[in-house]
Amino acid sequence: MFRTQIYIILTTCFTLVASNPVYAIENMSDSHSDNYFQSTLIIDEIPGRLNGDNNFPPDRLVHYASNGDIIFETNMLKIPYDAVRLDDISYWVSLIRENALWRISTDSKTLAVINVGGYPCAFEVLANGNLLVAGWDDDVPGFVKEFTPERKIVWQILDLKWPWKAQRLKNGNTLIADGGNHRVIELDQEKNIVWQKIGFGYPAKAYRKE
Repeated sequence: MFRTQIYIILTTCFTLVASNPVYAIENMSDSHSDNYFQSTLIIDEIPGRLNGDNNFPPDRLVHYASNGDIIFETNMLKIPYDAVRLDDISYWVSLIRENALWRISTDSKTLAVINVGGYPCAFEVLANGNLLVAGWDDDVPGFVKEFTPERKIVWQILDLKWPWKAQRLKNGNTLIADGGNHRVIELDQEKNIVWQKIGFGYPAKAYRKE
């Protein structure tokens, strides 16, 4: 019998600054280049906190090859929180202080900016190139929005509270960790709840294994 598997990470702290400033967020494989085989992309948020200075050294994004060499590094970012490398060797990065996703090149040029209307806590690059973003702001209800690369919103839900993560499922539905409402929900394309689990503290992440 098939059993749906859900992986949920709970947190009792929902501050935008984590206690550990280093996030190893993506272990990547690329058959086209030895440099990218099992390389690791790291967001280093507020590294200056180790020195007692929240502003220096600045936040950075670092991409390491499997042998430890640096493939790419930039410190032009303001509270980066999530990042994905694209096949063209550019990067999408969520920037909390900018309320936006930036697409940057390996020479640190800004190629595109998508203003999402709040803190972009997490995002996913979909198979069609669109970006699924979960976020919120102090005076903005929580949201999950799907943007085209041209910044057009093609799907959204706005009545959430502190959603930290959204995952687009193979069936087209969207799994959301709706932290402030203490629940994890699955919505269909018409935004109907087709599955949910409630009674959590503040579910920060939820992943479905497919």
